[in-house]
Amino acid sequence: MQMYIPGNCIMLKDERIRTDSRFISGVKYQDSGDFEEAEKLYNELLEQYPDDFELRQRISYVLVHRGKAGDARRHLERAVEMQPDNAMARYNLGMVVELSGDQDAAMASLRQALALKPDFYYAQSAIASILLPYEHYMEILRRFHQWLRPSSYVEIGVEAGASMVLAEPPTVCIGIDPDPQIQCKFTAPTRIFSETSDEFFKNHDLREELGGRTIDLAFIDGLHHFDAALKDFINIERFSSKNTVVMIHDCIPLDKITSVRSRATVFWSGDTWKIIPVLKYFRPDLNIITIPTPPTGLSVVTNLDPESRVLGEKLDDIVEEYMLMDYDSLGQEKDDILNVIYDDWPSIQARIR
Repeated sequence: MQMYIPGNCIMLKDERIRTDSRFISGVKYQDSGDFEEAEKLYNELLEQYPDDFELRQRISYVLVHRGKAGDARRHLERAVEMQPDNAMARYNLGMVVELSGDQDAAMASLRQALALKPDFYYAQSAIASILLPYEHYMEILRRFHQWLRPSSYVEIGVEAGASMVLAEPPTVCIGIDPDPQIQCKFTAPTRIFSETSDEFFKNHDLREELGGRTIDLAFIDGLHHFDAALKDFINIERFSSKNTVVMIHDCIPLDKITSVRSRATVFWSGDTWKIIPVLKYFRPDLNIITIPTPPTGLSVVTNLDPESRVLGEKLDDIVEEYMLMDYDSLGQEKDDILNVIYDDWPSIQARIR
């Protein structure tokens, strides 16, 4: 998590500061990482301009980098007093308060920022990082690859390839995405299919594409709709074994606005989370855990059965029923409904194998 200072485009309350040599030099010191010199100059300016909102923001940023979170907090609290409706100031205050370990106060400030600006990606990401205490989901994916050393890996929703690149030789990899924008160099033998997952499973025999292998490890991170994720799971299970591990992203929704089907925010998980209660109800034989990893959780499903046809046969009825379910239905039982666990890594491994 980090503070956000809007650089040289800030609007200072007193435009005379902008031409003050101390301010000009302070910005240069700040941008170059010389926070000690920047602090000295900003303190001088604050003696002359004590009520300048943006100057308070700038010095707080510098103080955080100087290891003076307490002083930064006092400046930001003053900034919030001056502009109580400024979402960015409340966000920055939340970030600084969180550094002190006061998560309740940090969450209160971040939620106030979000109330002022509902589509506030920085605040949403910060709240998710506090609520979900594990390391980032990419690191969890890396752990799975290093632990399982899968002979085969299938990923649905490749985008730039940031998660796909975690696979290492000799893992044989298949990536599926209708519009891949690969920006990574893969080391494992990898093929990317530029089509939707529905088209892929209609047009290809996955076992054949994997050289006769079943799937060892799969990651579902495509269209953020539960019915799409469910169809992907059904198709993957057909090519699975008892030892297959399937990971599904975006299974812990942050709030109602970011978990709707029609995207209305930058931070967005869609309604993918519904796949967990679906699988729990219709496939109680599956082993399902959800790891609280930011930004939106990662579910892990094992004990697959390639012969099962329950989900496919009931698919239309399932979609019709669960389409009506929304975030409010989770209530206070969200962790239980989504099988969220707070175990350490060895305990997670024990649950899977």
